[in-house]
Amino acid sequence: MAAGTNYNIKKYGGESVDNTRGAFAMQDSDRSSTRLAVVSAFSGVTNKLFGIAAGHSKKKISPVDFAAVIDQSLALLRNDSHEVSLKVEHAIAQMLEQTVASHAACTDSLIQEDMIVGLGERISALVVASHWNIMGGRDEFVAVDLADLVDRSTLSV
Repeated sequence: MAAGTNYNIKKYGGESVDNTRGAFAMQDSDRSSTRLAVVSAFSGVTNKLFGIAAGHSKKKISPVDFAAVIDQSLALLRNDSHEVSLKVEHAIAQMLEQTVASHAACTDSLIQEDMIVGLGERISALVVASHWNIMGGRDEFVAVDLADLVDRSTLSV
């Protein structure tokens, strides 16, 4: 995030990110003023991801395990733009590859679970930012990992 930049931060969660019912929408005022939005995983995705994590606590995960989550998450963009949907799908595939590799290298089951469940927010943020850019006709919104928002210099362990 750029130093000295003012951000209007909004948190979207629950039914506001339920793209299966079309409930997710950005108000006109949001479109012109929001510079950073924090979104939860799409409705039902977190439960699916917990299911994947529980089913893979002792074995390796694969990008194929996430097919239903990706399909549900991309539904919003497929209605907007096939081209953008394909780009986002590619970005998600890269996220998944990184997560699968990290999951395999990790021995702590709680961290492994967090890696899997955390994908929900990351995927949702990417889809929402892309959706808003299509709606606004510009590349103004970006998806960020929440870790990018933390000033690590102020953290102590």
